[in-house]
Amino acid sequence: MDIFVSYAREDRDHARLLAGALERRGWSVFWDTDILPGDSFREVIVEKLAAAACVLVLWSSHSVDSRWVLDEAREGLERRVLVPVMSEEVDIPLGFGGQQTADLTNWRGDDEHPGFRQIVSAVARRLGVPEPPGQQPSPGVVASDESNFIPASNNRQRWRVPRKWRRLGYAVVGVLAAAAAVLVFVAQSSRCDISEPSVLEGKDLHGCDLRSADLSGASLSFANLEDADLSNADLTDADLKNADLTFANLISATLEGADLSNADLRNALWGDTVCPDGSVSNVACQLP
Repeated sequence: MDIFVSYAREDRDHARLLAGALERRGWSVFWDTDILPGDSFREVIVEKLAAAACVLVLWSSHSVDSRWVLDEAREGLERRVLVPVMSEEVDIPLGFGGQQTADLTNWRGDDEHPGFRQIVSAVARRLGVPEPPGQQPSPGVVASDESNFIPASNNRQRWRVPRKWRRLGYAVVGVLAAAAAVLVFVAQSSRCDISEPSVLEGKDLHGCDLRSADLSGASLSFANLEDADLSNADLTDADLKNADLTFANLISATLEGADLSNADLRNALWGDTVCPDGSVSNVACQLP
């Protein structure tokens, strides 16, 4: 496989547009819509990521906070096959700022867009093949191409701050960071409170750590459990109608008797999961 596209779920339309444009150049492209029903999401992702000759990551306000995208991008970086792309103006995550990033912030699928042509060139270099016919940059647009490629750094001379002031600045930043972390922890703890499982209907629990939680009989219809860790959780007879369980970790969770009518289970993680019918499955449960 040539290209693995890593993106956040909210950027699916942009990823689809980019994947299609690259496929039209004769390259094989994987993004998670290629996972077949019954396949283990984690196993397929690991297999495809390891087989990809090139890992293309779409940085956006959503993906910079996605642990899945960060893990996939880190794999591409360590293998030196990463092609970073910015789909909107964001701060690149720590550890990836030294990578040249193609700018697609105003791209709408145009094959001649300078940022897209930079991606084509970068992918071709990663694959060790010539650029597809008709995609070579023309002599008159080299400067335009470079203006759509965000440099990793610049060489401008900067005034050097005295050491004592730098130390003071570091201390202030440290205090502010600690205070922010406490506020985030308090807010997260409040949002993820499940002390009253009978009144969780429609609650926002996305990304919450609910490992080994006792949610038997809980009313969770229309709840947002996206990316929540429900491993080893007891959800026996829980009401999960219309709940969002995309990317949720359901490994070793007990769902016996649970109502999953119209629940969104795309990309959920399964393994030793007790399904609503009492069977144990390592792939998506078969629902009526």
